[in-house]
Amino acid sequence: MGYKPRNGWWRAGRWLLVLGLLVFACLSAINLWIFFSTHERVYRELEAVPVAQTALVLGANPDGQFLPNRLQAGLDLYRAGKVQRLILSGAAQGKQYDEVAAMRAWMLERGVPAQALIDDPIGIRTAASIDNVQPLADAAEPLIIVSQAFHDYRALYLADAYEVHAVAYAAPEAEWRYRFFSEGREFLARVKAFAEVVGR
Repeated sequence: MGYKPRNGWWRAGRWLLVLGLLVFACLSAINLWIFFSTHERVYRELEAVPVAQTALVLGANPDGQFLPNRLQAGLDLYRAGKVQRLILSGAAQGKQYDEVAAMRAWMLERGVPAQALIDDPIGIRTAASIDNVQPLADAAEPLIIVSQAFHDYRALYLADAYEVHAVAYAAPEAEWRYRFFSEGREFLARVKAFAEVVGR
């Protein structure tokens, strides 16, 4: 008699474990789909990036490690003649937090002329940044998305959904201690992006 509750809890626990594994498998499959459908368009070497008019530099916390690397990658593209203009897309929430203002100041300090910079202060999410850039996209040549590789996969997936012809240039990664949380967040963000695209 005394073992029945234990057996009941054990059976429930097993079913929950199986359910959890199935959910994780589904989420992993979505992540793998996004990766394999985009990774061939993520360039890691500057010389291999095609020449285009525009690069979209995706914003991040100005005090973090990710944004400086993205800005440097965008600057490298501009100085190498790979692009003629840089779209700086991020969240601008006033003087207390303004990714775009920080990005513009960084570029100007390094000699990029103001006329080569385009601000997108309402790029509060990756999907918003891609949507906002649609009017500037050129079907004849790709938009070059600039972010870390783990983020580029989702950005390219969204670009495909918004019919924006794009490739990506991978900025250097941050240290692992900073990447751990971001990689986990990105795992879920890809699932959210997939759901949003399917639900359009």
